[in-house]
Amino acid sequence: MYELSVGGLIALLFGLASYYGLGEMGIFSQINLALGGLALLAAMASGFRRLGSVGGPHSRPVIARGLALIAAAIALGVLAERMADRSDIHFDLTFEHAFEVSPAVRDTLAALPVPAEALLFADGADRRIRRTR
Repeated sequence: MYELSVGGLIALLFGLASYYGLGEMGIFSQINLALGGLALLAAMASGFRRLGSVGGPHSRPVIARGLALIAAAIALGVLAERMADRSDIHFDLTFEHAFEVSPAVRDTLAALPVPAEALLFADGADRRIRRTR
């Protein structure tokens, strides 16, 4: 069971790394995510099957409730991340508004005859970045 869960976790991590590295969900990412998820589900099913031998009959509902809460928290986290990824809402909560386009750049982009898009890049080692704190 342990080997299956570690293998599933590695497959999930490879699938997610491929997705975030390439910026798109390729066939490699899809296969790794599917196989990793199936391996983790199989390991979890095996763990639930062995749950009957853990503790007495009075402790089983407590353990099952704890596992259900953990599963619900994980599902809620994944759902929140997916909803945030699919939405077009972007906001910058930094004090310096380091990740916002300035109004002058917005006006310049709006004045262009062709639609244009600005991409912001930042390097933590760049000394030209102003910090107000």
